Amino acid sequence: MSVVREVSGRNRAICRTIRRMSDASNELKSVDETIAKTDSKLSETADQAVEQINKVNDKIVELKTARETDPETATDKLFKTAAPALAGMIAGKIFSVVWNTVTKKIHPSVDDDEKDAKQGVLMTVLFAAASAAFTSIITQGATKGSNLFVRHLEKKRAAK
Repeated sequence: MSVVREVSGRNRAICRTIRRMSDASNELKSVDETIAKTDSKLSETADQAVEQINKVNDKIVELKTARETDPETATDKLFKTAAPALAGMIAGKIFSVVWNTVTKKIHPSVDDDEKDAKQGVLMTVLFAAASAAFTSIITQGATKGSNLFVRHLEKKRAAK
């Protein structure tokens, strides 16, 4: 009987060991599934990140190509901006000087200051409107002129 008990005790121990191994195997399977899911999510995230980086890279290449194929130099762009602005400032100053000269001739005496005060608001509005119109016309002309000049320079550069 002792042999039977001994075999029976060994069988129980073997059964417990087999159960533990089965439990450990199930836990390993669960861990493997979790790792597989995580790897899948990481792979998707990595793919999305690479896709976004490629989009940014494509845009950078596009902008670089556009800049390299642009026939205008930085000096041309500066000239196209500065010439109309300078012409507008000069035109505004010339108009102001002419306006002041003309209005002094019309009202040279101090005796009619009361009359001038009543017309001051009207004259201010009239000056602002006329000055803006004159300056705008000169600025538009200077813009067209500077654009034509830059196109002429581009043609000369292209012919070389």
